[in-house]
Amino acid sequence: MGHWAKPLISIVDEAGVDYPKDIIKQITPLGDKGIAKYFMALGVEGTEESIIEKMHDIAFPKYRDIIEAKE
Repeated sequence: MGHWAKPLISIVDEAGVDYPKDIIKQITPLGDKGIAKYFMALGVEGTEESIIEKMHDIAFPKYRDIIEAKE
């Protein structure tokens, strides 16, 4: 999950908003829409769709190029 969640935190960092120390624990069960809504509630600007698009832009290359598939 760290490979997935930690890069997504960059969206919140780029927005310059504060977030709780346990944000990864908070977002892990939410799914894309839930994470987008959570980020918006924290103060990240954009629509749900634009935030999800950013999330995919960050996560997909990592899964394609870096993270190995499970057996």
